[in-house]
Amino acid sequence: YPLWETLSALGMPLTTHSGSVNFPNFCSNYADPSGWSQVAWDFPKLRIVIAHMGADYHNQAVVIAESCANVWLDTAYLHWFCPRLLPEVTPAQLVSRAVRFAGAESVVFASEGMTPQFIWDNLDVSFEARKRVLWKNALEIIGEPEV
Repeated sequence: YPLWETLSALGMPLTTHSGSVNFPNFCSNYADPSGWSQVAWDFPKLRIVIAHMGADYHNQAVVIAESCANVWLDTAYLHWFCPRLLPEVTPAQLVSRAVRFAGAESVVFASEGMTPQFIWDNLDVSFEARKRVLWKNALEIIGEPEV
């Protein structure tokens, strides 16, 4: 908790990995983002980004973002995680589902394996929601005013 207190006091956002991957010596015990819910509630000024939209823990991540205004889900590397999910979904379906349940204000674009054009062309969401996902939420996370 001292780290979360420090980040919160400094106004620094935190990005955390989520999802199981096949790396050498990878321990999947901490791949589930569920523990971030308590941190988000205990530190409401700490801006937390759950990478990969929770990946194989997508449902848990969406619920956390839905209930905690200081939590965002990023779009990084969804092309790798989505074929491994059951049922299999596309990145566009996963992002659209997150926007539907957690809201466009809870989803942020991340470029690892994803392009802005993909988000713009493939999401079944409003024009305003696309703008929030592509840049407005990132500005909020880093504490910059909208330009």
